[in-house]
Amino acid sequence: MYWDNFTKLIARLRHVFHLMTFFLLVSHSVLAIEQGGSVKIKVYGDHILIPVTFKTAGLTKQTHIILDYGNHEAFGLHENVYNSLGPRLGKNETTLKVNFESFGIEVPVKDITSKSAGSTSMDRLTARYDVELQNIDIAAIIGYPILKKYSIKLNLNKNEIQFTPSSIDHASKAQQRADVYISDLSVFQNNVYVPISANGKPIGTMELNTVGYHTVIDPEVGNKFNIIKDIKLGNTDAYAMLSEMVAIRKQTLPEAVVVTQPPQKQGEKPKVIYQQEFPKVRVMKAGLSLWRGYEVEFDPQIGFIALTRVVDNQYSDADAAFYEASYKKSWNKLKAFIDAFPYDRNVEEAVAEMAEVGLATNVSHDDFIQVIDQGAEIQKTRAKASYYFGFAWLANQAKFNKKHNEIVISLGKKALEYVSRAQSPKDREPLQRMLGDAYLNKNDAHTAWKYFLSASFNGDPDQEVLTRMGLAKTYAVLKRYRRAYSNYQRVARLIPAQFHEEVGLTKAMADVRKHLKPNDPLLEKNND
Repeated sequence: MYWDNFTKLIARLRHVFHLMTFFLLVSHSVLAIEQGGSVKIKVYGDHILIPVTFKTAGLTKQTHIILDYGNHEAFGLHENVYNSLGPRLGKNETTLKVNFESFGIEVPVKDITSKSAGSTSMDRLTARYDVELQNIDIAAIIGYPILKKYSIKLNLNKNEIQFTPSSIDHASKAQQRADVYISDLSVFQNNVYVPISANGKPIGTMELNTVGYHTVIDPEVGNKFNIIKDIKLGNTDAYAMLSEMVAIRKQTLPEAVVVTQPPQKQGEKPKVIYQQEFPKVRVMKAGLSLWRGYEVEFDPQIGFIALTRVVDNQYSDADAAFYEASYKKSWNKLKAFIDAFPYDRNVEEAVAEMAEVGLATNVSHDDFIQVIDQGAEIQKTRAKASYYFGFAWLANQAKFNKKHNEIVISLGKKALEYVSRAQSPKDREPLQRMLGDAYLNKNDAHTAWKYFLSASFNGDPDQEVLTRMGLAKTYAVLKRYRRAYSNYQRVARLIPAQFHEEVGLTKAMADVRKHLKPNDPLLEKNND
């Protein structure tokens, strides 16, 4: 209980410094339209990345930005860059210049939002693909309020994107060169939708999207009359066949997205800071799996999407096998999938789903670990520590039982084997704490003490409270009460007094104090 309360306290205190800022609308002056141009892109982690250079009077920075057509913010800038931007603006300078390969745009500073570390995929992608990105980071996300000003032509096979200012004349040229031209795009709350049909009848709309791999359909629609075999993009007069080009995943689409701020005081309700609703006719969402089959161009201002097939068939048997197993939430089918396609792009996701299924059922410890090891085969060596740590943490958060505790120990030890070569060596201390807790749960306090003591030698001041608390608990179990009390005293000095009772520190110290002599110097020190 003490441990959980401490964790919640730390998270709550940190949240004060990392509030996300969301805006539903931005001004129409987001961007001064330039001539546009063609740009080479990179696709990693199911995201489209564009190399750019940021420029102000006092800043020149090479970086990458994420192309996110479904993002409602004009320009989300990583907080580290955002916080340093102000002092680097020249006198009367009010824009950030973003220079692409062949053209540039200017984004008004007032339309830039700060994105906290961990709130987006920027840090994760930067760390995972640092070699591929030549150690150039990802520092921003460009969203719909800017992108809507352009007709965007995307060709993932050529790793190329072309921006052309929206115009009737350009739309006419796009229609002439495309295989299929669909002219009835719709826009709802800054999301763009294209009509879809099946069996000769309209069935709803598909949301255009440039982030994420999977092309999905709502199961209720996908199961109806088996239409998933005859889905077309467009109406019955102008359409592009989807079913033969890409495997389609049945997955429930949310009716709305609501982001809340956790309550800051006891009794408060969470505050809604962002809410996005979707039209009921939205029954599909596009993914990069679909766009790899076409050169696609879309323009929400004019209201068209133009497609030209660039491959005969983009359908993936591996995707189809994974989608079926995932939809049925079947351990055996998911296991059959990773055995048949051990290096497929979906294996990582399949293993994650199997972990959730395995923890919720009676899958044996050995079967569970074997699946996690299979997933580790496709991880880079420097990523394996965080990979194993992630699943150990998941098992640690599950409803406690003996099997879960043994899984935590097995995976935690595997993670420690790789932590010296990890991208984040700071994982060592929380890993050692997790193992210490697991051995306490196993009633092996001596081994727990070894892990907590090792954790304390890391000397990370940001983690000292949690590590000292674990060490104090262990000393108390070992009946080394003076050591326990000394560590509790250290914890008491590190956190504000008003939180002592809330996190259980007051009671823990009182319990240990009963075992000390009344004239113990530690008690006198505490009174001081």
